[in-house]
Amino acid sequence: NKNKSARTLLVNDVDRWFPKLSQWMDRRFNNAADGAGSVLPSRWRRDDAQISLSYKSGGIGPHVDDYDVFLIQVEGERTWDVLWDDNSDERVSPFLQTLQQQRYDHKTATKLTRLHLRPGDCLYLPPRVLHCGTAISSESSNGGCMTLSVGCRAPSALELVDGLSD
Repeated sequence: NKNKSARTLLVNDVDRWFPKLSQWMDRRFNNAADGAGSVLPSRWRRDDAQISLSYKSGGIGPHVDDYDVFLIQVEGERTWDVLWDDNSDERVSPFLQTLQQQRYDHKTATKLTRLHLRPGDCLYLPPRVLHCGTAISSESSNGGCMTLSVGCRAPSALELVDGLSD
């Protein structure tokens, strides 16, 4: 990386090490029986929580996830390029290469969306949707950026069969 300040630290499983974060996620991301405004199904779907800490221009690069992801902007600001398309492996690989080389022509991609997230904003991405987040500076965060990523898995075939036997 030519720009030494464009670094990112990605911390996995933060909800396991910070009980208060896990409790917050339980309140906000679980389907409560009383319908108290939760947005996710039950806790068993929640795979993990990651925190991405970046300086200006930092990010982990374009990628797809095999599960549902909720991206919550905690501090600073981040832009997201999202390709809302059938992301079969044949299409993802060339797109990743061109996006990484930063020669992608945004005008030719009708299904590419650029989103700007500020603290408190949340972006939902279904599985296999290509996305790339880049930190941008913010006076309120001294140029830093923090994003909480909550990954949610779907049940495997074995888990579904086991559930039927209960």
